[in-house]
Amino acid sequence: MIASLLKLSSLLATTLAASLWEGAAFSLIGFALLQLMPRASSALRHTLLLALFLLSAILPWLPLHNGAVDGAAPHILTLSQWLAAAIAAVWLAATAIRATLLVIAWKHLRDVRRSAQPLALDLPLTTHRRPIVCTSSTVESPLIVGFFRPVLLLPKWLVPQLSDSELRQIVVHECEHLRRGDDWTNLLLQIGLMLFPLNPALTWLNRHIGVQRELSCDAAVVAATAQPLAYAASLTRIAEQHLERSSLRLALAAWGRRSELTQRVHALLRQSKNWTSQQSAVASIASSVLLLAIAAGFSRAPQLVAVAAPVSEVAAASLPAVPTLPSAATVRFVPASFTADAPEPATHKASRKHAQMKQTAAPEPGRDSTKVKRAKIQRVEHAPRLLRTRAASDTIPLQNSDGSINAHERVAPTVVLTPAWLAVPVPDGWLVIQL
Repeated sequence: MIASLLKLSSLLATTLAASLWEGAAFSLIGFALLQLMPRASSALRHTLLLALFLLSAILPWLPLHNGAVDGAAPHILTLSQWLAAAIAAVWLAATAIRATLLVIAWKHLRDVRRSAQPLALDLPLTTHRRPIVCTSSTVESPLIVGFFRPVLLLPKWLVPQLSDSELRQIVVHECEHLRRGDDWTNLLLQIGLMLFPLNPALTWLNRHIGVQRELSCDAAVVAATAQPLAYAASLTRIAEQHLERSSLRLALAAWGRRSELTQRVHALLRQSKNWTSQQSAVASIASSVLLLAIAAGFSRAPQLVAVAAPVSEVAAASLPAVPTLPSAATVRFVPASFTADAPEPATHKASRKHAQMKQTAAPEPGRDSTKVKRAKIQRVEHAPRLLRTRAASDTIPLQNSDGSINAHERVAPTVVLTPAWLAVPVPDGWLVIQL
């Protein structure tokens, strides 16, 4: 269990390190593209920024980056196990907080949708996802809620102040979000931010993606109404009454911050200076090739940060490998036999002394045994003596089914252990010790 947690913390720490530098690099690329393509359509810029966001969220999880978890891949910085565990704990806590905020926002939007009142509007809409138009006193700006049954919520105080043309412009703007699938894209972005809550690059990309998303819908409104000045005036007047609601994170509003509103108004006024469709196609192909090449290079880049392996794994890796046999689990002990040459009495000094002492101590015939003089027996120390042994053959004869021995066929035992023996002479014989 502890080993699994350490491995998970190492994976999260190295993934976070990879996401930070890769996200920073992709953010710089996105900033450069925005500066180099000021006349590109907002839809093209939105697509490029969305691709950069996805690359920043996916590339750090590739297996090529995870090879540095055990310290095998080349790296610059090595983190300790406790520091990796602390980083993983902070990451998981931040992810849990973001997930909780998303759930709270979803419940709030669901309650707002239930309390909304339908509004009868006869507006020609060409989108296949036709929303239900409602009014609500709990929202401060027009927005779309719901993924499968979308509802367009209009502030209750705003409807009496809008003309029919202005109301139609707002409805067209929100329906363009549905046609583009921006609600699902926004959900994907929020999930990415939830998985990488400690990456500021993703937050920057998400904010600029939102700006380009609104610019794209504004361009669709101008294309449908052919009144850019009137639409810009409507946005400016409505934005004066707008109060930003941080709890509606999953909603797609018609306007946002004041700086974003200024950018949207300026974009409406310079519609005629945008690129042609041919120029946009060439820029799209060139940008796609560039992003693919950069992503391929990043996927093969070495890991900058690795986590030190546990002490037990380092010690185990330093031990030499011991070859083993597959049949080592089955052990058969074969009894060994040994032969030893008996020492000659004439050459063994201790034996001669022992015989002389026995002759001295023995009583002479005809004498009383009670008057026998006690002989002084000296203790003889017998030095141990290592004898040569002979073990059984490494093959054993094959036994037939009737119990007889087949001398022509022999089989080898699974494992043959040849023990060593030590024979020590004692007064009463030999003491055999198996080593």
